[in-house]
Amino acid sequence: PDMDVESILKMIDRGITNRPEVTITIPEGSDIFEIGEILEKKLSFSKEEFITATQSFDASAYEFIKTDSLQGYLYPDTYRFFENSNPNDIIIRMLNNFQKKALPSLQSTSRLSAYEVLILASIIEKEVFLAEDRPIVAGIFLNRLDQNMKLQSDATVNFVTRSGRAQSTLEDLAIQSPYNTYQINGLPPGPITNPGVEAIKAAVNPADTEYIFFLTTRDTPPKTIYSRTFEEHIIAKNRYLP
Repeated sequence: PDMDVESILKMIDRGITNRPEVTITIPEGSDIFEIGEILEKKLSFSKEEFITATQSFDASAYEFIKTDSLQGYLYPDTYRFFENSNPNDIIIRMLNNFQKKALPSLQSTSRLSAYEVLILASIIEKEVFLAEDRPIVAGIFLNRLDQNMKLQSDATVNFVTRSGRAQSTLEDLAIQSPYNTYQINGLPPGPITNPGVEAIKAAVNPADTEYIFFLTTRDTPPKTIYSRTFEEHIIAKNRYLP
C-alpha cells in the first residue's frame, strides 16, 4: 500500500518470488545520517551511499516537498525491504509512507507554514519522550517565538555537533550555525530529524500554556519539568540537574 505504480511495475518486472527480505525499524526522530547507519547494517550499501542518494534524489513527483533536502520526509516506521534494495528503493518507500501516514496531519496553522510545522515537529521529537509532553513543549516553543525569544533547543545544537550530549557545553552553545537556536532567532532553516505523526500533530495542535521554560530530568524514564519564569527555571535546574 505504500508503493507507487512505478515501483510496483518494476517489482513485477524483475520478479518477487523467493526474494529474501529484512525487517528494519527506523525510530522516530532519526535523522538522515542515523537512518543511513541503520540501513547499512542490514542492506548492501553504505551509509555514505544512502546520504548521497538523498541529496541527488529527484523528488519532483512529490509536490509536498518544497526544499532540496529530504530531511523530515523520510517517515520513521518498521519496514520490510528486499535484501538487494538500493538506496532509491528505500527513499521511495519512506516518502510514500510519509505521504500516506503523515501528510494528512501536516498543515499550516495561524502561526506557522506547513514546512515550519515540520521543522518544529522535528525539534519536539528530540526534546521530549512522552506523548503527553509534546503539545506542551510545542506551546512553549511557540510562546518563545511569539515573545521574540530564542528557542534555545539543545536538540538543534546537537544536530550541529553530532555529540550525542543531552545538554550542550558552553563551547557547543557558541558554535555559529543557522541550526544553533541559542544563536539565531526563530526556527532553524530545516528539520533536524524525521518526526513521527504524533510530533507533527502536537506542532499543529499545541497546548495553550503559560510555560516558557522546560527541562528534562536524568531520571529513568526522564521527566519534563515546566516553568513560567526564568527564576522558576533556575530553581528547577538546581533541583533536578545539580
